[in-house]
Amino acid sequence: MKFFREFYSYPIMTQWLLSLVFAFVGIFLSIKIFLIYLFPFNLITIPFIKVIGHFSITPLLRLFGYLNYHSPFLLTIRYKQNHWEIHNGTIFDYLLNMKWSYRGVTAKQITIKNYLQGLLNIIDKLKKNNNPKNINVTGITYFINRGTISKIGFTEERVRLYRKSLFIIDYINLLIMFSFSKGKISFPNIFRLKKIKIDGEKLISSEKVINDYLTKFSSRILLN
Repeated sequence: MKFFREFYSYPIMTQWLLSLVFAFVGIFLSIKIFLIYLFPFNLITIPFIKVIGHFSITPLLRLFGYLNYHSPFLLTIRYKQNHWEIHNGTIFDYLLNMKWSYRGVTAKQITIKNYLQGLLNIIDKLKKNNNPKNINVTGITYFINRGTISKIGFTEERVRLYRKSLFIIDYINLLIMFSFSKGKISFPNIFRLKKIKIDGEKLISSEKVINDYLTKFSSRILLN
């Protein structure tokens, strides 16, 4: 575990080398697993391959700048210059930042704290933009309650079918991270998926609300 926690403290060339090795091993294992069974039974392996893929490719995508981290558990992918999509961290990030003893309430509080801190860091970047109102910040969630979403200023939209299907394929990843935050085997309810959206200017105006939430969660975290 220490190896993963210190990963981004290694010299940059070491990070690139290790990231390439992780990606190669992940692709190799994914192909081998997929080819074990004949079609259509090999389709059953896709959720398990996704776990390997998420874990093995995360460092490389981060180094390439495709994944832009704003806190250890909140990142954005910029599909377009004016569209920033926020995502939770990956299993690799959990190994990087969590201890086994954190599972349960502490893990949940750390994750939420990092979401809030990540939003504040996004706000800092938006403030430097000449026209933040033209930037749309979106995300898809299944566990943040409507009250919190509304207070921060996000609006809800319907999640399209193809995005729901991606969450189904990614279910094992979600199951592992959700269970860790619950401290026991827990099944995330992806039927409660909701797309949240806010423009950059409105997110900037929510800075105080987010800061208040961050103060509240930071005071609750007890590490051991």
